Amino acid sequence: MKLTIFDCDGVLVNSEEIYLAAELEFLESIGAGFEPKAYMQSFMGLSPSMWKRSFRIAWRRKPEHLFRAISMLKSSTYRQ
Repeated sequence: MKLTIFDCDGVLVNSEEIYLAAELEFLESIGAGFEPKAYMQSFMGLSPSMWKRSFRIAWRRKPEHLFRAISMLKSSTYRQ
């Protein structure tokens, strides 16, 4: 390997915007839509366990299956 590129969000690619768009798109598709600002205030920066707990309170359903689906949607969005 001759070169390694380390990208902090916003340097080469602002992946946080992609990540947020993918999450909001998925949540909307399952009927759990959020306004971007409200979602960012409530969920951004949380650990997965805290996100799950907060989401369960906000949506009143168990979100266990969501992590797999969100991950798959993010992956396909990143590839685009």
